[in-house]
Amino acid sequence: MYQRYDFPELSIFVGDSEVDELLFTGSWQDIPIDSIGAVDGNYIWQGVEQTFAVSYEIDVIQAEDGWYLNLNTRYTSQYFIDVSEAGYAIVSDEWARGLLTGATTSSVEDVNEDGVLDTVFTNSSGGQTQLRSFNIGTAEIAVVGTYDGAVLVDLIA
Repeated sequence: MYQRYDFPELSIFVGDSEVDELLFTGSWQDIPIDSIGAVDGNYIWQGVEQTFAVSYEIDVIQAEDGWYLNLNTRYTSQYFIDVSEAGYAIVSDEWARGLLTGATTSSVEDVNEDGVLDTVFTNSSGGQTQLRSFNIGTAEIAVVGTYDGAVLVDLIA
């Protein structure tokens, strides 16, 4: 369960080693891309009257326009998401580097034995993300936007 800390002009959301889902009212993609900063899975952006910060332990952001995975190498939780339910990923630069160097691994397997191939990512901290109904070998990934320190992708199942 995540914790929320509110200050006069700042709200901070901090997760833990369990699966943390942050409910975001509105569309994540309505936040101007140039107002979001990212460092190793931590995100900060300026709202109208408030600054918001989300820690790397927040695994999923549930917004009105879909689910957003926070892919970084520091989270340790084990979770899955069915990509057929509007799946996006905020991929930190360090996670992408880990995937390229082998620190983060990927495999394609039928995790829940339903006859549909799924993608499993395991990071260097032991965190695992299962993208159900998403075969990274055949599915499409579209870049929606880039942040300072991350990229936003649409996982098209």
